[in-house]
Amino acid sequence: MKRCKYCKESYSLDDKHWRKHDSGYLECKIHAANTRRKKRAENMLKKYGTKTPLTDENYKIYTKIKRLETIRKIYGVDNPMQDVTLRTKQMNARKISQGEKSQSFRTISPENRIKARKKIANKYNIVMTDERTLNEYCGSTGISKEWAYKVIRNYGENELLDRVTDYRNSLLSLDSTFISMIQELPNVSVFSNKPVDGISYTPDFTIGQNLYVKLDRLYWSSDVIVKDKLHSFNIRKEIEHKNHSILQFRAHEISRKRQVILSIISGKLGISKRISSKKCEVSVVPPKTSDKFFEENHMLSGHTACKSYGLYLNNELVMCAAIRVRDKTAYIERVSSRNGEIVTGGLGRIVTWIKNNILCKTIVAYCDLRYDNPSDLESVGFDLIKTAVDWQWTNGVDTFHKSKCRSKMDDRLLPESSYAAEMGFHKIYDAGKAKYLMINKKG
Repeated sequence: MKRCKYCKESYSLDDKHWRKHDSGYLECKIHAANTRRKKRAENMLKKYGTKTPLTDENYKIYTKIKRLETIRKIYGVDNPMQDVTLRTKQMNARKISQGEKSQSFRTISPENRIKARKKIANKYNIVMTDERTLNEYCGSTGISKEWAYKVIRNYGENELLDRVTDYRNSLLSLDSTFISMIQELPNVSVFSNKPVDGISYTPDFTIGQNLYVKLDRLYWSSDVIVKDKLHSFNIRKEIEHKNHSILQFRAHEISRKRQVILSIISGKLGISKRISSKKCEVSVVPPKTSDKFFEENHMLSGHTACKSYGLYLNNELVMCAAIRVRDKTAYIERVSSRNGEIVTGGLGRIVTWIKNNILCKTIVAYCDLRYDNPSDLESVGFDLIKTAVDWQWTNGVDTFHKSKCRSKMDDRLLPESSYAAEMGFHKIYDAGKAKYLMINKKG
């Protein structure tokens, strides 16, 4: 046995360690691979000015243009999914593999699409007491139509008017509003603008010893003022590196989700009421019940495309989860317990129920790192897949989903920035969203 002078491994002439070069001589496979990799990097550096063309902006633009030209040549559209033939083909393939037609690829006729749009438009034409429609009221105040419609549907017009008035008053004195809110908690001290040793950022509020709060004014935290997309993300990472916790809330959430925020803070401080999940029963939750539950107990509203399951204690819903199933993957879109309460082992009960009763190979859950606790997911067996910074639109009064303003969303085919300028929208970035995955061995 001899030893290769390149990789120092033992070999024999009939060993697979060697490969025959085009010129006829034998060469070490590892050395040959390193040589090819080095030559490739040199050629890329000479041609594009970088070791990999993926970092070159001109090359990125070139590949996007070529990709678009190829798709147009083959399918005649800008996106393959706009081609009806391809959509039908994929729908049939899913029907064969899953035994039923996938909802995400169902064919919607133009007539039904027009009816759906009219139905949505009429939903916001509710006439209010002052003879204005809900659509006109939301346009004048700048609040979200979807949120306003849900408040009127669940609680009535007077509740909507009171909430908007409270929100406007809280904006005038946001700091004092938050302090008075925290003072409702028993034996909890709060300090404003208290420096933290070893941390460059000074939190807006310090609650107790190691819990910090950052309040974001929508306009002043948007990309008009804050140019760094990772601003909130880096603040969270820096404070967590010191084994502290930080909660980040936005101005409109202080008045709109007051009790939910108090519940989150109570959970962080360990003063929430605890309920054992062993005393609860898992059952299906009706859509209207779950929608109202999430509106009152979750930072986001209900998810209409999901089925909800919850834990009941003495016929009272104490914890609810909204689950969407697609391509044999169960997505946990919402999960929350009642305000001021923690159901110990509740998430584990729901995950176990999903494994036993829903046909799925994987379970996916998301965590908003502005206020969620990812350790809850990790404790029941979820593995972290990735963490990415997400964003929303804001007009300085409310926040809106990314799909509210996008490129080519009407016949003018304008870029996203033009529509955003017309609507007065700016981007506001969060502290990161974490994606977790669990393999269901029973699926």
